Amino acid sequence: MIFNYICSLSRKRLCLVINIFNLSLNILQVMKKYLFITLAMLAALCGSAQHYGHRQGVQRYRSAGNYRSLDARGFSLMPRLGVGGSTFWGDDAEGCNMRASLTAGLDVNYRLNRLISFTSGVGFAMRGADIDDRADGYLRINHIDIPMLINFHVGRGWSFYTGVQPSFKVWSKYRAGGVEYDGDDLCSYDVSIPIGVNYTLPSGINFGVRATLGGVSIVDDDDVIYDYAPARGAAPRKDRYYYGGYYDYEDCEIYNFDISFSIGYKFHL
Repeated sequence: MIFNYICSLSRKRLCLVINIFNLSLNILQVMKKYLFITLAMLAALCGSAQHYGHRQGVQRYRSAGNYRSLDARGFSLMPRLGVGGSTFWGDDAEGCNMRASLTAGLDVNYRLNRLISFTSGVGFAMRGADIDDRADGYLRINHIDIPMLINFHVGRGWSFYTGVQPSFKVWSKYRAGGVEYDGDDLCSYDVSIPIGVNYTLPSGINFGVRATLGGVSIVDDDDVIYDYAPARGAAPRKDRYYYGGYYDYEDCEIYNFDISFSIGYKFHL
């Protein structure tokens, strides 16, 4: 029966299922690198959160299973830590593999009513990808993020959100052909679309999943990644760039993409 069902699927649907499965495996593999560090940081955060929650008398909400405290209007703060994976997407992003990443931030939330709230703040994200070439190529970009989000609350601690997120590069490096470069020729900013889901316990502990889709190419019309392997004695060619094991012109489409799993604690002000 199972064999007949698989055979009945169209080729495109089967390929989509396989791609989703492979992406999930890649995320799990890259998360293992930072799993110990992240668990230690999350344990410290949870310990502080439980102490604060007990001091503020939040235990009475937890024991009664009461989520009404989460619907209170006004401001709240939420520090968060996360682990996940990042890569690139776009027409010219062939050969880019997901790499492990860490995220951190401090969110400021204003609850307008029972259904809607707004979030901004500041965050840090490690982005980039591992590149398929013969010399262990990679590209690393660290960003400072300023999310501007609208949250839709659907009841009992659940919410989903979207918005716009300007990001500013604070550090970058890439390796091509066995040579490392400082990444100054990469675009210094990004404007992305974050989409995510949050679940908040009555105690204030928050679990979240966020995907961020970049909207500005990491190589713009004014920036060029030089050909790292010109002919002997020849100068690097400035009309073309080398990236991910192939050549293309400088007008390329390579955008950031990352997904993260985070935990935080919400402090009501």
